[in-house]
Amino acid sequence: MIKDIFPTPLYQVDLDCNILEMQEYCLDMMNTQDGRNVSNSGGWQSNDLKGVHIVLNELFEDIEHHGNIFAKECSFKKPVKIVNIWININGYKDYNIAHTHTHTMLSGVFYVKCPSNCGNIVFNHPTQNTHQYDWRGSNFETLNKYSYGTVNGQSIENRLYMFPSWLEHYVTPNMNKNEKRISIAFNLGF
Repeated sequence: MIKDIFPTPLYQVDLDCNILEMQEYCLDMMNTQDGRNVSNSGGWQSNDLKGVHIVLNELFEDIEHHGNIFAKECSFKKPVKIVNIWININGYKDYNIAHTHTHTMLSGVFYVKCPSNCGNIVFNHPTQNTHQYDWRGSNFETLNKYSYGTVNGQSIENRLYMFPSWLEHYVTPNMNKNEKRISIAFNLGF
């Protein structure tokens, strides 16, 4: 008998937000505000969003609603709320390096604009450093939930992903020469 002892949860849901209005809002912010470099290689990342962002209010509510569904499934003692949230805009060949989010419980991303060939979010196996050498795909007849080292999450407009903040992830390069990928990333905590 095989017993799964350390499963890693990934929450996924497709929302119904007004992404055209959000796209315009995000691009306007990029054109009028300085950004920062945290996990991005190229592209633009906003500072944490503070104050009122009416265009994004529905999304903020959806994130907290779904975050608490996820938190309840994980048996958190308290409800979660948005700790910080920011915008990522990646042009041609821009990407986000592998990273985790410390000092929070859940992290996530919402996709605002996803042109074709714009790159995906990739989640690394929690024991990747050992896994990549000893449990290589070439050692298995077929890859399954016990043997794969990464999981791809497709970039799809209006899709929301949430995952434990300790789960290492990165975003592959946007290979669309003409259009930008826009996402909104966040952390949830107590």
